[in-house]
Amino acid sequence: MTPKAKRPRLSRSTRAGIIFPVSRVHRQLKSMPTATKRITQGASIYLSAVIEYLVAELLELSGNAARDCHRSRIIPRHILLAYANDDELYRLLRNCVVPEAGVLPSINLALFPHVIGQTSNKLPQSKSSISRGTKKTVSSTGTTAKASFSKPSLTKKGQASFSILGTPTSKAAAVKDTAVTTLSERVLVRGQKLTVVQGSIVNIKADAIVHPTNDSFYMGGDVGKALIQVGRQQLRDAVTQAAKDATLINAGDVTISAAPNLSASHLIHVFSPKWNVDSQEESIGELDKATLNILTLADQQGLTSVAIPSISSGRNGFPKQTAAQTILAALSKFFRQTATTNLQHIFFVLYDAESVNVYTTELQQNKMAEGESKLIDIQDNFFLHGDSSKQYIVKLSTNCLSIYLQNNENQERSALDNNTQLIPIDDIYGCLCMKDNKNPIQCHLNLYLYSLQQAKGIGGSFSKKTSLQRSQFLLTYAKFNDYESNLAAATRWHYYITTAIYLRRNLPPEIVTAKRDKRALVFVNPAGGAGKAYRHVMEHVIGVWSEAEFTYHIIMTEYAGHARDYVHSIQISDWSGIVVASGDGLIYEVINGLMNRQDWQEALKLPIGHLPCGSGNAFITNIIRYSQQPIMKTMEKFIVQAAVLIATHNVLPFDMAVVDICDGQRYFSFLCIEWAIVADVDCDSEKYRFLGGARFTVEAIKRIIQPRTYNGYIDYIPHEDSDDTVNANQITPNTTTAQIHQHLLPLNEPIPTDSTTTKWRRINGPFIHVLVTSKAAMAKDTLASPKSTLSDGYLTLQYIRADDSIRMNLAKTFSTMSDGKHLDYDFVEWMPIRAFRIVPNDSSGNMMIDGEKVAYGPIQAEILPSLGRCMGKQPKAAQVPINP
Repeated sequence: MTPKAKRPRLSRSTRAGIIFPVSRVHRQLKSMPTATKRITQGASIYLSAVIEYLVAELLELSGNAARDCHRSRIIPRHILLAYANDDELYRLLRNCVVPEAGVLPSINLALFPHVIGQTSNKLPQSKSSISRGTKKTVSSTGTTAKASFSKPSLTKKGQASFSILGTPTSKAAAVKDTAVTTLSERVLVRGQKLTVVQGSIVNIKADAIVHPTNDSFYMGGDVGKALIQVGRQQLRDAVTQAAKDATLINAGDVTISAAPNLSASHLIHVFSPKWNVDSQEESIGELDKATLNILTLADQQGLTSVAIPSISSGRNGFPKQTAAQTILAALSKFFRQTATTNLQHIFFVLYDAESVNVYTTELQQNKMAEGESKLIDIQDNFFLHGDSSKQYIVKLSTNCLSIYLQNNENQERSALDNNTQLIPIDDIYGCLCMKDNKNPIQCHLNLYLYSLQQAKGIGGSFSKKTSLQRSQFLLTYAKFNDYESNLAAATRWHYYITTAIYLRRNLPPEIVTAKRDKRALVFVNPAGGAGKAYRHVMEHVIGVWSEAEFTYHIIMTEYAGHARDYVHSIQISDWSGIVVASGDGLIYEVINGLMNRQDWQEALKLPIGHLPCGSGNAFITNIIRYSQQPIMKTMEKFIVQAAVLIATHNVLPFDMAVVDICDGQRYFSFLCIEWAIVADVDCDSEKYRFLGGARFTVEAIKRIIQPRTYNGYIDYIPHEDSDDTVNANQITPNTTTAQIHQHLLPLNEPIPTDSTTTKWRRINGPFIHVLVTSKAAMAKDTLASPKSTLSDGYLTLQYIRADDSIRMNLAKTFSTMSDGKHLDYDFVEWMPIRAFRIVPNDSSGNMMIDGEKVAYGPIQAEILPSLGRCMGKQPKAAQVPINP
């Protein structure tokens, strides 16, 4: 008899018809600390199938992103973009993190003295260029050996994030090994910590859990049922005994009992108030009293932590937003009125998604955010990564971070010698908490800097030139012998450093209170400039924003006017600002889309940022000029400079102009109105867009060789400080966009120019060059009006009359416009104005608003001082010594 052939052994994955390894998934699930004790093979199979489906979806979207970036391989940032722009995947995976946009921070230990055998006590300087790989080291026996240095990896606290609510923190010790997600953490006025978590309250390891009930100690509510399910009969007996020992007579009364079988040692019972529509103030007062009584009782009992559910917002009918506002206000009141208290940690435990959204929103708007004091003063001991032999004292203030070598014999003298390094907070754009893969108890703070540094190269040591450069500085914290304690301390430093950065931004109150955790809406024009906008964003911007924990949502524009249509219908409260990755044309679209809204005044409060991915890039050039930073020469560095500025921006006002054209349309300009040769160069150079910014030069040469004169006249109102031009303070809530002008008349009505009765003046043509600007720069390399700023309150009119030296005058003008010296020529006439009207006598030609062509004919405009908001930087004041 022939033996039976052995059947090939099939894996569980093969039998289930999937690729993912079911057995490995099953073993991993069973080893997880949060897993239940019994996990069936079927559960592992279904989970593997779900993971496989999600991976397939992500790979398809990531492949599209890689293709659009002209990449042959998928890299982590393509995966980030894939789920950040898919609504369903974003809601599911918004808390997943890939640090530095997919590039793990690597530390070149050769930068530090101990690696290369130096014994110098001077602080090593951080470097922006860090090499990868292994370094050869000499062992104690003198032989050469290879030593690989493992790269630190990010913890979940202080991570780069794309989350709208801020990335959930790592599980605190109180919720360790439990099915609870930390949503938000705040440090209150006197240093207490407030943590908002989502999950079951029975999983919170606090000294006490609050049980909302009634006068009969009813355990049938949502919280009561969860407590009984875990505490069982012993908890029932404890509550019964509490009901015998104490009574709850009025709403807001509290008492305390033991909590057998629970993670907490005590149970605080509170008579939960009921919502009464007819006496709302009384209901709110009772809930305020209940919250204060809970905190007072916990403090009297010497408790340090309390877990509080959303009291009264269930069966008792309180609107969740009202309950959240009342409880948070009472919490803030208690800690402000109590000089000393045992309470150090308050947990708000939420279960459903609606409560989560309400409490996280109210937490941002509540006055307890004032606990992020503007006076920051902390210090501790760190050492540089890889060199634990030298301790450094790190001190953080509101303005700077000081680092100096610790000298046990004389610390004070050490702080005054050359070992001290001061890092201004304005130079820090990001801070991430990290863990060490090699040393399991160490934690790191990786500081990301963007500051003026000496030029690199062979002659860098002798050159006095400086440029803005990115760099990193890695501090290691290992004060305690366990990871959790070190992580808690590093997390605290991360919080204070990011708070110091945020406070330096000095944002408007409505953004601080309601939009701190909102995302920025980013428009990317794939056809912008030379068609590389998307690639520039992926390669140079996402990494910076990940390091800065700047959250965003990207929209790829699909047609001309897409951005205008999109912003016309967005919910303004959902966004912290709008960023445009393109040229100036897309900014023009966004501004006019916002101005066409019914709530245009509220819409204009959204600050607008600009990533220079177009040909002209005038808007960001003017913003950086205002901040008095040097403008980076290469496109890549220019984009990085803008990305850092946006991530740490101040909100600055900028002037706009209301423009009426001959076809009856009204537009809003942020840059310039062009006629004559400037409009021809701007419009007709579109066919050379593939050349980038060089397209303007090519077309300008053609126009200088074959110049054209333009007949017509210009009416204008000169600028005077006492003029009553419309400004933001004169606009009322009922003002429409058709009413925001002071001097303009209907275009079909002639303007009186009698100097004895009107402010209007007239200039007759013919002209060869007419330009009206509200900003200094018209492009990165074109300075049309050097004396203008972002918000000086006037327009600048410049023109050249036609004469016998047209070609020579135009050549001189265009050759000196890069530095604004063309205004020094006698044939270039210019003046500050409030309003103007251009009336061409020619039947055809080009008329441009912010680089966009409009109907040719009469056009008029008036300045709107400081009406818009942009993402910029205030100029640095005169440098003063910073005290460490």
